[in-house]
Parts: sequence; structure tokens; C-alpha cells
Amino acid sequence: MNVWNPIRRTCAVGMVLWMTGCALLPRPAAPELAVVQSEAESGAEAYRFQFVAGDGPDTESGSVGVGFIVVTQGETEVQSIAHDFGMSMSELDPAQWLTVVDANGDGLPDFLVPNRRGEGDEPVVGSLYQFDEGSGKFELVEALSNIGLIEVTNPGCLTITQEVADARVIRQEHCYSPQAGRWVRQLSLPGLMEEGDRLASASASASPEAQQACAGPTPTLSECRRLRLTTDRALQAALVEHKQAQRPALARVRGRVYAQRYAVNLDASHRSWLRYRDNRCLAYVREQGFQAPLFQSANEACRFRLAQWQLQQYQVQ
Repeated sequence: MNVWNPIRRTCAVGMVLWMTGCALLPRPAAPELAVVQSEAESGAEAYRFQFVAGDGPDTESGSVGVGFIVVTQGETEVQSIAHDFGMSMSELDPAQWLTVVDANGDGLPDFLVPNRRGEGDEPVVGSLYQFDEGSGKFELVEALSNIGLIEVTNPGCLTITQEVADARVIRQEHCYSPQAGRWVRQLSLPGLMEEGDRLASASASASPEAQQACAGPTPTLSECRRLRLTTDRALQAALVEHKQAQRPALARVRGRVYAQRYAVNLDASHRSWLRYRDNRCLAYVREQGFQAPLFQSANEACRFRLAQWQLQQYQVQ
């Protein structure tokens, strides 16, 4: 009799019992994230968003991992969206893990959800899901997702903050064009990207109500053109006021000839800026791929936006 056979059998039985015990051990508890609810629309129940953790290897104690965003309306499950939280529970607010917003300004709920936290001090990387009336479901906006931190500045416009290779933090602004049915990247201009300072100050020629004529990337052409022309006239008036204010002082210090040349150079500089603005906007609109008649509408909106920025510079001077 081989004395090793009983030992082998004993070890085999022990191994089976150990593996069975491991299989019966309770799995780590799924991360608890609060149920988020949208505001109820007239005649329709609110949407409810719940995260259901998956059973993959990423679901470990203390981490969120892979799971599903389950969307329900009343007692009906609308859809189940696979989502991977590449972050720990300590990096995620369990009560505000999903933000319901009206991103594209159509009056219907959309939502933002984080994907992962950037390395070091880099912003959180998130995704935007936009409600599609045709399908009745929330669709991922791939062009704006998984880039950086998404923040809705006002209905129809948002910013994306990201850190690029050389450690610079950049912000892109995108606005939704209902006419084109897509998001459009806006020109990035100093002073217009600051919150609450998107347009010129209250001393500008147009009221906030009138400024809405050029709101969005593709506004109504005729109304926006009138507002742009009004702003161009305000630019010219600000330039004349600046020349009149500077001429006496320059004449006293540098002489009348210098003061006259200064005024002539200012006029030439302004005409040069107008040509630069028009050429830059044409290039920008072509880059966005707009077709007629949205091409002219987007061009006027761009020219107005740059005129407002330039008017701010004149007012500061």
C-alpha cells in the first residue's frame, strides 16, 4: 500500500472544501449611491436615475467600478446604460454622483456623470447624455464626452476644462445649434469666458434682451445682423470718444502733429481689426462645416461676438 495515497486524498478534500468556502463568502457590498430624480415635466412623470453595481472584478470594497445607470419613469424602466466609474467612493459624492441639467436648452432633462478623476490636480473627466425625443432615450454625446470637466454655463452652452500635455489648463466653450442639430465649438476669447461676463458690460449699446438676437451659434440672420451693425457703430463711437479725449493731452505733450498722426493711426488700426475680424470669422465658420443659410447666420454671430469683445477693450482703455 502506497502511504502517500491517503495523504493525497486528504489534501484534495481539503482543497475542495477551501474553494467551496471561498465561493460561499459574501461579496463586498455594492457602493451605495443615492437615487437622483429630475424635475417632473407637465403631463409626464420625473425620471429617476439609479446606479446598480455590476459583478465584475472591478467591484471591490471602497471602489465604485463598473455597473449600470438604470433610468426609470414611474414604474417603467426606460433604459440601462453601462458605466464605468474609474474612481473610488471617496472621490465621488454619493448624493450628487449624477447631475440633471438642461444642457442643450430644449427644456428637456439631460445629465452629466463623471467617468474618472484626472491625475494629480487635473479636472474630473465626465460624460454628457442628452435626451433624444425621437427615441425617448438618453444618448451619449461622444464629441463632448471623456475629454474633461463639463460644466453647463447656461441652457444651450457649456464649457469643457482639461489639462493638456504641457500642464496648461484650457477651457473650450460649446453651444448647441437647434437649426444644425449639433454642438458647435465657440471662439475662445479672453474676458468672454469668465462666468457672468460672456458679453460686454452693461454700458454697451444693446440691452441684455437685445443681445439675445445673437445668442447661440446660429441665430436668426436678420435680427443678429442688425444687432451686429449696431455694435459696430458703438465701436466707432467709442473710438471717436477715445480720440477726442486723448488729442488735447497729446497735443500739449507731443505737439499737434503727433496728436493728428495718433488719431489717423487709430483709425487705420480699427479698419485693420475689422478686416481681421471678418476673415477670422469666415475661417471659423468654414471650420465648423456650416452650410447655407446657417453659414451666414453663424458668421454674423461670430462677428458680433468679436465686436463685443473689442468693445470691452475700448471701454477699458
